[in-house]
Amino acid sequence: MEVKQFQTILSLIDNELKNANNKFPQFQSRHESFGVMLEEFQEADKEIKDIKTGIIQDYWKLCRESKNIPLGDNEAKNLLKHLEADVVNAISELIQVGAMVQKAKKLEEK
Repeated sequence: MEVKQFQTILSLIDNELKNANNKFPQFQSRHESFGVMLEEFQEADKEIKDIKTGIIQDYWKLCRESKNIPLGDNEAKNLLKHLEADVVNAISELIQVGAMVQKAKKLEEK
């Protein structure tokens, strides 16, 4: 990954952490930080599984049936639109995971 991309992602994580800190107090224990990180990870994992299904099953089906489904078909466009949304949602959830990791790091600095 390029340094600029890495810094952009860290900036998104930092912004998410600021928003989370405005809504919720600092973690009080490792158990609390674990629970919150796990919850955010599970949400990201669900989105990633949706992406996997969309590519491996649904888009592959379009590829196999490409003789019957012309380029520009609405089914393909809709599938790709949903895949794009799943990718954005997964990134958003992973940013939240990153923010909770940062928050847990603050707990360890006590």
